[in-house]
Amino acid sequence: MKFLCQIWFDTEKSKQVTQAEWDRLTEQCILSDNRWRDSGHLLTALALREPESAVTVRVPKCRWRWKQPSPRSPATKASS
Repeated sequence: MKFLCQIWFDTEKSKQVTQAEWDRLTEQCILSDNRWRDSGHLLTALALREPESAVTVRVPKCRWRWKQPSPRSPATKASS
């Protein structure tokens, strides 16, 4: 099972903290990311752009679904 964890913060509130507080928070986040990555629980961590530049993407319903190959499929017969 895979999970997606999103971390969001209020940009207006972040402007109210001192640079030292912001640096300390950033350092704590990096250390936490490193612990999760070292334990094999974090694959990647990426920063998003500011909320003002966000767009909504709507994906249409898709009828295609991935199916496990059947034991009688040509791919499995060739390897037997």
